[in-house]
Amino acid sequence: MCGIIGYIGYKKAVDIIMSGLKILEYRGYDSSGIAIMNILNEPITSFKKVGLVEALESILPKDIIGVCGIGHTRWATHGGVTEENSHPHLSPSGKFAVVHNGIFEHYVKIRQVLEKKGIMFKGQTDTEVFAALLEDIYNNICAEKILQQGKTYTAFSVEEKKEICVQSVRVALQEMGGSYAVGIMFNEIETLIAARTSNQLIIGIGQEENFLASDPSAIIQYVNNFIYLKEGDVAIISGKEVGIMNLNGESVSRSIETGSVLQAEPSVNKGDYPYYMLKEIYEQPDTLSKLINYNINSGHFLMYKGIKKPVNEIKLIRLLACGSAYNAALYGRYLLEKIAKIPAIAEIASEFIYREPVIPEGTLVIVVSQSGETSDTIEALRLAKMKGAYSLGVVNVPCSTITREVDEVFYLHSGQEIGVASTKAFTGMLLALSIFSIWLGNANGALDETTKSLLISEIERLPELCQEALGEHEEIKLISERYKSAKSFNFLARGLQYPSALEGALKFKELSYHQASGYPAGELKHGPLSLIDEHIPSLVISTNYAHYNKVLSNIQEILARKGPIIVVATEGNTDFIISNKLTEESEKIDVLYVRDVNEIFEPVLTAIPLQLLAYETAVALGNNVDHPRNLAKSVTVE
Repeated sequence: MCGIIGYIGYKKAVDIIMSGLKILEYRGYDSSGIAIMNILNEPITSFKKVGLVEALESILPKDIIGVCGIGHTRWATHGGVTEENSHPHLSPSGKFAVVHNGIFEHYVKIRQVLEKKGIMFKGQTDTEVFAALLEDIYNNICAEKILQQGKTYTAFSVEEKKEICVQSVRVALQEMGGSYAVGIMFNEIETLIAARTSNQLIIGIGQEENFLASDPSAIIQYVNNFIYLKEGDVAIISGKEVGIMNLNGESVSRSIETGSVLQAEPSVNKGDYPYYMLKEIYEQPDTLSKLINYNINSGHFLMYKGIKKPVNEIKLIRLLACGSAYNAALYGRYLLEKIAKIPAIAEIASEFIYREPVIPEGTLVIVVSQSGETSDTIEALRLAKMKGAYSLGVVNVPCSTITREVDEVFYLHSGQEIGVASTKAFTGMLLALSIFSIWLGNANGALDETTKSLLISEIERLPELCQEALGEHEEIKLISERYKSAKSFNFLARGLQYPSALEGALKFKELSYHQASGYPAGELKHGPLSLIDEHIPSLVISTNYAHYNKVLSNIQEILARKGPIIVVATEGNTDFIISNKLTEESEKIDVLYVRDVNEIFEPVLTAIPLQLLAYETAVALGNNVDHPRNLAKSVTVE
């Protein structure tokens, strides 16, 4: 969840690193920092600041020199949000600077050992412990060589120091354990050292300069050739060359890949929108159109080519994801069973990896992730593949870890999503899973050509219908102002819309910081009804789908207990404004409308008012919509 960038070459390092940090800010924004090597054999210069990257920028001196440096945006895992806990971390003497994404598992015991040696720590992070351990190991190896060779440290050549430094890094990483992507700078050699296990780390190859980043978007403006480090790689990076070895010190070869597939966007900015999230909500008609154009043409022929695995061999589908992606996966489960007639299970990836999951022969695993870097989802994918599953990734970010490890990829083509709360990527996931379900159902004979064509024609209507759903924005703003002080909110729906209720609740709690719960409406009488009173609003999705009359009964149950209600209904429905159709309490109902569409695709439309409700409530409360507290865009640690 942290962002890493490094540079070594002939240009002013601080400018390149600060530019990269602004791009990587979505990965973590509790604090940020930068370390620059000014002069060889002098302590490394470091600046750190709590808050957004602009706060760091404001304290940087104008005259920072140096052509080698590393930078970091942090999302706190170990230790509070303080400058002492911010990265880069310097070793006790200032020889080493370290940036780190991940979790070192053995840091507590190692810290205790180092403290007994008299080493003092400023903060509470595992990374600071690693920096101190690295220096301690380096000093010990040097002392042994001095005794063995009978010469002083000053007589060590640059190559000897580099060799000792790399050896120290390998030993320290093995002692610390856990998951990591690290960037390291040593003040006595103009070299960056990088290493990774489960967290992505990329080297950008330039002319007389090289780059390091946790995300290619941070450096693609400078280079178009990349080396994707693999599990256990340790890279030694100078301005002219890159060498890679494993943790045992054995040289390994990694190919250089072009970055053209990244489809880098021009400068992403908010334009006239106050927040990226609002811009991304309003981009959804366009992003859905783009996804449709990649997969469907105007003749209703499904251009999506599906997967290479013979469909008659698919006996079970498991969808694995976290957060909003899990809610989309749950929707996908409903569709795959409804359309393709194949048993499907949606599971939270972080729970899947701690079970002993049974993966029978013929299992297709679909992993869903906006970033493609979600740590728990990656580990779930690896476990499923180890057990013999065939894999498909539904992912937005090209060249991410998941796209490189799955057997097949279905790209969302949603463009860069900056807001932490997913919007356009979420509806992209719903549409992608719809298209895949239709393809699979048609390919295995469960869906006839006529029905397929009808469903595809409905898909082609979605961008226009989403545009019309945005027309409810002003009404949603009024509702949000009225209910902004409600400390709890219920979201209810049935069937295909139940995942929408979960997503609506997730968005609401992410942005408003108020408790919100999503329930299947059929469970209302099994506990949640006890929460209902005149202070607890309920949002009920009651579009014209198969369970409409059942949901209508749930609405009556809430009204009978004086609970205020917001209904998301199908345009033209008058049940909620004719009092005798419900109860005398009908005036307690606010109604938001979406256009009529095949029930399979209704969740794509209903997502929009739920996103706007969460957004406007957060704005009314004065919260930072793009950077909700305690959250980061890409969850790259467990």
